[in-house]
Amino acid sequence: MTLVSPENPAAAQRQRPDGRPRGERERPLPPPPPRPRVRATGDLQVGLKGGGTAVGTSFTFSGLSHGGEHVALGFGSPGGGGRVPLVGVHSECLSGQVLGALHCDCAARLQQTIRTVHDAGGVLLYLRQTGRDFGAVGALDSCARRQSSVAGPQYRVERENGSRVVAEMLLALGLSRIALLTCHPDWAAPVARHGIAVERVTAATAAAPGPAEAPDRQPAASAVDGFVTPREHEVLRRVALGQSNPEIASAMFISRNTVKSYLQNVLQKLNARNRVEAIARARELGIPL
Repeated sequence: MTLVSPENPAAAQRQRPDGRPRGERERPLPPPPPRPRVRATGDLQVGLKGGGTAVGTSFTFSGLSHGGEHVALGFGSPGGGGRVPLVGVHSECLSGQVLGALHCDCAARLQQTIRTVHDAGGVLLYLRQTGRDFGAVGALDSCARRQSSVAGPQYRVERENGSRVVAEMLLALGLSRIALLTCHPDWAAPVARHGIAVERVTAATAAAPGPAEAPDRQPAASAVDGFVTPREHEVLRRVALGQSNPEIASAMFISRNTVKSYLQNVLQKLNARNRVEAIARARELGIPL
C-alpha cells in the first residue's frame, strides 16, 4: 500500500477511495447462496396400509442447506383460510423402512402420520437419511444408541440439520405458522429458531397393529410416545411419583449414574430444564405417567 501524504500528491491520484491503486482489477464478490424454493410440484397418490389412498401434491425443492432428496406432500389446502396447518415430520429410517427391523415402528408411524395429516389438511415433510449428515452407518449406530438410551452428539447434529431443512421447506411453501406433528417434539425449539412459529406440538405415534399384524415379540420401543424408550419412560414415571434418584435406582436395580443418564436423555428429548418441566411436558404430550 502506497503512503499518501501532503508531500506525495501523485500517490493520492493513483489510489482509489477504498485504498487500492487505480487500475487494479476489482475482485468479484461471491454470489449469495441460493434461496430455498419449490422446484417442481405434481399430483401424487399414496397407498395406505389397510386400504384407501391419500391424494395430494408432491413438492421438490432447490437451494436447501443440505442437498438431500427431501420432499413434501401436501394434502388439502395447507394454511388456507388463515388456518394453522398441521405439519408432520418424518425422517427416513434405514432399519425400519429398508430392512424391516422388528424393533422399529417407523413404517407404522409414517402411515399414521400420513393419515392424520391427510385428514386434517396439512403437509408431510419427508427428510432423506443423507440429510442427517451421518449416513447409513450412522443410522444403525443411532438405533443402537436408542436401545442403550445413550444420547450423543449424532442426535444433536441430526436435530440441528433436520430442523434447518424443515424450516427452509416450510418457508419455501409460504408457511411460517404451524402445528407440529413429530416423533421428536424436542425439534420444535430448533425449528422456531429458524423462523417458524410453532403454535403447538403433538407427538406422532404408531397405530396399534391389528390381529394380523401383531408382532411375534414385544417391540423394544414404546409406541405410546414414539421417542422415549421404555426404561426412560419408567424413570420418568417414577420421577412423577416423587421418587429420588437413589429410590429409582433401587427399584429398577440399576446404578444411580444410570438413572442420571436416563433422566438426562428424557430432559433433552422433552426440551425440559428440570424434573418439573419434564413432567409437565410429558402430560402435555399425552405420555402416561
